[in-house]
Amino acid sequence: MKAIINKIYHEPLLHFLLLGALVYIYYTLQIPSVQSSPQKSKIVLTQSQAELIKQNFEKTYHIKASQAITEILIEDIYMQQAMIQEAYRLQLYKNDAKIEKILLQKMHYILQKEQSLQDIDEKKLYQYYKKNKDAYGLRKSISFYYIKVQNRDREEVEKLYNLLKFHKPLKNLKKESQKSKKEIIKSYGNYFAKQIFNAPIQRWLPPIATQDGFILPYIYKTTISSAPSSFEEVEERVYRDYKFAIQKENYLTQYKKLHQRYILYKEN
Repeated sequence: MKAIINKIYHEPLLHFLLLGALVYIYYTLQIPSVQSSPQKSKIVLTQSQAELIKQNFEKTYHIKASQAITEILIEDIYMQQAMIQEAYRLQLYKNDAKIEKILLQKMHYILQKEQSLQDIDEKKLYQYYKKNKDAYGLRKSISFYYIKVQNRDREEVEKLYNLLKFHKPLKNLKKESQKSKKEIIKSYGNYFAKQIFNAPIQRWLPPIATQDGFILPYIYKTTISSAPSSFEEVEERVYRDYKFAIQKENYLTQYKKLHQRYILYKEN
């Protein structure tokens, strides 16, 4: 009997089976089953907090916060909190409130960089150019929505731009329709006209300085007076536009994934 036990004790296969059993037990106890539905985390925003967000916006930019922009402000707070919680889950930091700003920057970077920008090549750029040729012609007129901000602090206005840049135009915005370059110069000055007549379309543009603050435009339509510029002439512009399109696509894709993990709960 002792010989049999001794033989079993020295059997390599037995050691392998025991090790496998121990590993199985450990992972069963330590790691939740991936098949179970993840429970959504609750993010609470009180009515008074939402009102304070709106008041701070109006105080900073000296414009009334419409219902549409208020919804975006609240959605942004929700996204910030969701990203902070996601940063906790990913262990990007050691639970230190002082570096939440850094973590938000990391999460924004992750959301935009899911697809590597290193994959951009000339073939993809040319395909994008062909699909959006009208954006690269000599413009006869432009139509755009805009937000005028009476604030000379560029850093603050950049925050507003970053808040809006992946969104569609808001409801009830001021707009200019089919304005020529001469008309834009007369109304907004030569610098503004030069910037907007060479800008990308169908997206929010970075703030353009004016005499009393900044304007954030969104060009929604253009008419061109000549054939589009050749790909070689505008390749650098095409690269910037394509890069932005990838970042927007990545951001919105990851945004949807966050929505599946978190819910926003408003308390009255």
